[in-house]
Amino acid sequence: MKRYLCVYMVIVLSMLGCSSQEGQEEFRSIQDIQDEQGIPVSVSEVERTSLKQVEEIGGTVKGHRQTYISTAAAGIVNRISVSPGDYVQNGQVVASMRFEQGSPIAVAQSAYDHAKRSYERVQRLQKEGAASSSELEAVRAQYENAKHSLGQARVAQYLRASFNGTVVDVLEKEGSKVDTRTPVVLMADMSRAKIELQASERTYERLQKGQRAFLFHGEDTLWGEVTDLSLSAHPLTHNFTVTTHFDNEEDNLRSGMYKQVRLVVHQKDDVITMPFDLIQYDLMGNPYAYVIENGRAKKRDLTLGVSDGMYYEVVSGLSEGDQLVVAGNSRLFSDAAVNVVNQ
Repeated sequence: MKRYLCVYMVIVLSMLGCSSQEGQEEFRSIQDIQDEQGIPVSVSEVERTSLKQVEEIGGTVKGHRQTYISTAAAGIVNRISVSPGDYVQNGQVVASMRFEQGSPIAVAQSAYDHAKRSYERVQRLQKEGAASSSELEAVRAQYENAKHSLGQARVAQYLRASFNGTVVDVLEKEGSKVDTRTPVVLMADMSRAKIELQASERTYERLQKGQRAFLFHGEDTLWGEVTDLSLSAHPLTHNFTVTTHFDNEEDNLRSGMYKQVRLVVHQKDDVITMPFDLIQYDLMGNPYAYVIENGRAKKRDLTLGVSDGMYYEVVSGLSEGDQLVVAGNSRLFSDAAVNVVNQ
């Protein structure tokens, strides 16, 4: 019995010894991995690119031509001929009116016919010497007024598109009673989109016509330009109106959207840049970064230039082709051995 107990104790001690040795080896491998294989880092090759300084201002999208089609006289909306999204052509009827006193066209047409006959009669008499020039001029004025009134009556009864474009909204319903100058249909030419921005004096002073502008729409970047700058500031807000236009042939932008427009106020080409989050700072606030040379980390002091809000221009400290550490740099120190896990 003692013999079995001794054998058992030897096996247990042996197992404990082996376990202790394996744990020690595992501990050493973790402890020494950086010395044996280097600190794991990811790198990216430094390249030259362009850096844009931008000012960002939000604004509402409109068509570069956009208008309300309104009533010319009080009455009742008789018929709406269009729906939002419909494409209409210049002169196309979008709505018609009716009036409790009857159609103004009939009255205006009668007055026009009478004035026209009178004008033509006096013209003949004047050629025969039976009417003076002043009499002819008087009936001609009556004829022109009647012609104008007939045109106004037609405008009052039939609301027409004033240019080619898209119906953005229908604001009234059939049967609605409306006053003079009541908007009935909103239409816009969205082949080009217009966004008016309110810029501070500081931003305004950096802008000029023709400067590039861009905005993000989903995953797409749409480019446009500054087309107009107001000459005076708003008396209450002291902001200046800046008008931008964007090509919109693919109909990406819709009237009423709110977009952040980036105005390119300055651009530097062929420069080295670095994202904000990759720049490290020492205790004195001096910027630096690590590059890899011959398998070891080398600290580079940086001189920074202009910024676009996401990237800094690196004036000195990095060169094109350098292997810049982009991940794992928090564990680095100068001349540390590294293990590059990507290229």
